[in-house]
Amino acid sequence: MINRKLKRICTVRPYVKLDGYPKTIECIEQFKNENEQVLGVWIRVDGYTEAFNQSIEEAESYAHEIFKLIDESSNSYRQTLRLDERNFLLLVVVRKTNANKIETNILRRLDNLPPFSFVAPTVSRILFESRDSAEDVMLKLKYGLKNEWDIQVDNETNTIGVTSHNERVDLEDIRCFFQPIYWISNRLRGFEVLARWEHPLYGILEPNHFLSTLIKQGDMTSLFFKQLDSIEKLIDHQPHAKDLWFSLNIVEESLAEDVVFERLKALRQKGLNLELELEVCKSNINEHILLFQRIRGLGVRISINGIEDIHGRFIPDVEAYDTVKLAPRLVKQLTHGDDDTIRMLKAWIDRFVQSNKLIIANGIQARRAIDTLVALQVDALQGFAIKVPMSFSKTEAWLAHLPKSLLFKDENNVKQFPKSKK
Repeated sequence: MINRKLKRICTVRPYVKLDGYPKTIECIEQFKNENEQVLGVWIRVDGYTEAFNQSIEEAESYAHEIFKLIDESSNSYRQTLRLDERNFLLLVVVRKTNANKIETNILRRLDNLPPFSFVAPTVSRILFESRDSAEDVMLKLKYGLKNEWDIQVDNETNTIGVTSHNERVDLEDIRCFFQPIYWISNRLRGFEVLARWEHPLYGILEPNHFLSTLIKQGDMTSLFFKQLDSIEKLIDHQPHAKDLWFSLNIVEESLAEDVVFERLKALRQKGLNLELELEVCKSNINEHILLFQRIRGLGVRISINGIEDIHGRFIPDVEAYDTVKLAPRLVKQLTHGDDDTIRMLKAWIDRFVQSNKLIIANGIQARRAIDTLVALQVDALQGFAIKVPMSFSKTEAWLAHLPKSLLFKDENNVKQFPKSKK
């Protein structure tokens, strides 16, 4: 018999209060003890806080809509919980494995939400029984929330480095992913074009598993051309994206090739930002200045990538580049740093600002990092807390529904990130 008292205990109106993790653990324990098999579906709404930083009422109303859509995704006896601002848990009594259907229903219903630029749901699910502890269920659900570009294997990941580095990488198996970059005004600046290897056994792999192999094969220039082709294809499919910037990494050897210069010269999309690693720019700087100026003469921007240590020595007044990109390691250091660290970084960033360099912070994982970075006057933000990388098809579909006010210069219709309180 279904425990009706449980429904009275656990059901809360999300706009009144959060259930929280302790209450969720309690509900899982009680729910599974009353039923033979339960399906747990964890829904994480990425960017929820960032989308509604100026209006608590609007955010709570939006959360309530998410709550209702999740709750209505199954006709079986169920319990919907709100863990915190952006995490929801659906518990469903099942007699057979119907997880795929329920997950599909959830995503289909969430597609009906208003198209705010930051909101993107990620779903994890697990079937569990009375013998499973609530803590184990929660851990497995959280582990299942790995982003789609993460390695899709479990224990075999320990050997993947050895395995993949010994294989040949076919460029046909390289996929282009797009991660949005936003101005601090919350308007879309553009994308970084990321390369991922679709491995036949291990799924989507990040560059550390295949980049060295591509270098050995001499395929880095071909990879660069493939990324350029994907940019032009995206603009062909979504012409309103032609004013966006597209950033992509390029190795020093490719940048110096005449064939690359000619390809850039013929490029229809001029809003291009080439990212070079800091160590490359430190060596033979005079020689690189001439090369950078030649590239910039085509209307292509040059970005210095990998600024990860505020104690490192870097010359910010070189006129041959346009953009400075703070690495995830530095952003994390900033997020957890003390006041002295933040003051040092502010003085460091001020030098870039005085040199008219555009500053992008990459690898933002937490809301508190956004507050600090905005206070430090960086220009643009990138990271999982803002928006996850998307495949070509998902990027195309996302752009098709993105409000034009977020694409172009209609600043009056765009909410800004909040300024940190002094």
